Amino acid sequence: MQFKPFLGLRNGKEDLDEYLEDIEFAYETSHWGHAPKNALDVTEHHNNTSCILFCQNLKGAAADWYVDLSKEVKSNWVDLKEAFLKAYKVESNKVVDKYVLLQQVANLAQGKDKSIIQYLRQAEELY
Repeated sequence: MQFKPFLGLRNGKEDLDEYLEDIEFAYETSHWGHAPKNALDVTEHHNNTSCILFCQNLKGAAADWYVDLSKEVKSNWVDLKEAFLKAYKVESNKVVDKYVLLQQVANLAQGKDKSIIQYLRQAEELY
């Protein structure tokens, strides 16, 4: 099953929870979800399969981040999710958000070959 890869952009636009939900959904709905009957084996199967699905869909900076993780973290689904959230969770900071927006507005320029409508649409995209 294919789903949107995680790139590790650290810009707050990638949805960490959606990525983790996609992995869980892929596990539950694919042939991967046909786990053994024994409860311990089921847990181990879910752990191992989820870790595999997780790393297969990392690209770019996220794949580089993954390579540097310890073998123990890479092989434990709970620890892997925790490390992922710690590394990529972007906390909302109103002061920083306001500063970034002000910088974007200050750098906004109509340009010679842009109509006023194009300029206003560009400005609207900042919000």
